[in-house]
Amino acid sequence: MAKLVAYWQVNGFCHGTLNSDNFSLLGLTLDSGGGRFIERYDPTFCCDPHDSHRRYAFGQQPRVVHFNLQILSRCLSDVLDAPSRAHCLAQFSPLVNDYLTVFMAQKLGLELAPKHQSHQREQDEALLGQLLSIMTLQGINYHHFLNGIATIINCHSEAMLAELTAELLQYSRHSQCAALTQW
Repeated sequence: MAKLVAYWQVNGFCHGTLNSDNFSLLGLTLDSGGGRFIERYDPTFCCDPHDSHRRYAFGQQPRVVHFNLQILSRCLSDVLDAPSRAHCLAQFSPLVNDYLTVFMAQKLGLELAPKHQSHQREQDEALLGQLLSIMTLQGINYHHFLNGIATIINCHSEAMLAELTAELLQYSRHSQCAALTQW
């Protein structure tokens, strides 16, 4: 489930109906007919018009999946004791974060520092977090932007960088973004 929700997040998919009865022991979800892909990066995006509290919003998906796994773990109380269930559940959030980092770096064409280089890995994770913050603030089209970013990452000319950044900003609600150029 950690890998699945990380794929959703990186690919901009909002499930829409993540209630606990839509989960399977096989790591599958059911009833995603109301799901859809986000256009602009917006963690508060919710595709279910009946979800007025935004419980199943795009950015809430890892938290909701974790909650659903807690519900599922209660159903397994006859075969797993409480400490074992707690141990399994405690692994979920770190796994999601790790998958998110790896999958997003792959999508951007970036090479992450190995886990044993913890300081550099933390800087890499912060860099990816900065990008998502910029994308949120600028209202950047998620898919168009990610498709074009690999060209920028391999650019070493300041003039070309500015030109490519301006090109990417055509997918934004704003025409300029110093933070994106700096990133």
